[in-house]
Amino acid sequence: VSYFAGGFINGLMRAMHPGEIVYLGAPFSLIGFVLFVIAEFQMKSDLEDYYNTVEPIDLRLHGGMTFFFAVWYFQYHFSRIAQWKKTGILTPQS
Repeated sequence: VSYFAGGFINGLMRAMHPGEIVYLGAPFSLIGFVLFVIAEFQMKSDLEDYYNTVEPIDLRLHGGMTFFFAVWYFQYHFSRIAQWKKTGILTPQS
């Protein structure tokens, strides 16, 4: 919400002051980005905790991949886990 509020405020300011550069929404966008990154790493931690205790498959997630490609990286591992649950065969982690 914070990220989109920042974009909305910036758009509103540009409409009210055409030709001027006003970035009043930038702090909201920055806060939104920081909260998103925190959420990514919290999800990484929760996934590792769950898949190393409740369903032990020795899941290890890379921090760099989580930061840059979280959505696709998590989806890759979710697909691996779903395949394992269907077939009983777990493809090795790269």
